[in-house]
Amino acid sequence: MKTQFIGFLLLLLAAASVSGQRAVQTTLPTDTIRAVFCDIDNHDYSSAMKKLESLPESDQRSPAVRKLLVAVQSRMIKEDDQTPENHALIRKAIKGYEGLLKELQLKTEEQKQIDSSLLHLYDQLGGEELNRS
Repeated sequence: MKTQFIGFLLLLLAAASVSGQRAVQTTLPTDTIRAVFCDIDNHDYSSAMKKLESLPESDQRSPAVRKLLVAVQSRMIKEDDQTPENHALIRKAIKGYEGLLKELQLKTEEQKQIDSSLLHLYDQLGGEELNRS
């Protein structure tokens, strides 16, 4: 009887430990997202991007993180910069926005914002680069 009771206590403690670890794991992305917003406020977009990319793959697929990832990509683009690196960033942002439009059910306002951003990105890419794509 005493052995069964000790076994039950150990099982209970193990279950509590596992549930406690899960709670810590679910708050970790929230802390990361807060750190990303701080980086965005400080205009440190490359640091924000690294933090987002360091999230587990399951978290990166969430709609909120995907939207944030594309927004950070867009902020990394330099206006009137025609370098190949900037064009690569523009293409990456375009691909991200198009993915959001295809794969997520967005509010009308969000769709309008994405459409506006896409138009701006295509304009920034320029006609010659569009023809190369």
